[in-house]
Amino acid sequence: MKKLVAAFVILVFVGIFLGLSYGFPADAPAVDAKALIKKVVDATNNRKPEILDQCYEPTFTYHNESDPVGVEADMMMIYDGAIESSPDLKATIEDMIAEKDKVAVRMIYEGTNAKYHKKFKMVIHWIAKIEKGKIVEVWNVSDIQGMRDQLGFKTTPPDVNTLKTPAK
Repeated sequence: MKKLVAAFVILVFVGIFLGLSYGFPADAPAVDAKALIKKVVDATNNRKPEILDQCYEPTFTYHNESDPVGVEADMMMIYDGAIESSPDLKATIEDMIAEKDKVAVRMIYEGTNAKYHKKFKMVIHWIAKIEKGKIVEVWNVSDIQGMRDQLGFKTTPPDVNTLKTPAK
């Protein structure tokens, strides 16, 4: 179960692939940033991780709904884990806004889970901060529960008889 949860987390980390300026200064025109992001999505979908390696700081700060403070992350480890857990993973940009040093993206990830052999479709929302042409920080919100439901996981609510009333 720990490996599966780790695979889900890694898959979510893939959501940070798109926030880069690929060598442009942080104030480069939004049109250029969007064109470069599309190139990175294509590289991800076509399994060319060397492009990603050029776009991120060796370690960057990653925030998600369960870790709002952020942790240091390694992009290549995230990429390798995501592709291992879903070899046919594809990202599709639905919406993208770029302004100053940030890029916001809403995208869909689709793939087949390698362990359960079930297809999934997941919505990802994130914002990436860019400094000196590289991603330095990412804020990510993903529909992990929706993906888990598609893979057949069942969520069981806690027994209300065992819940403790908060102290006043």
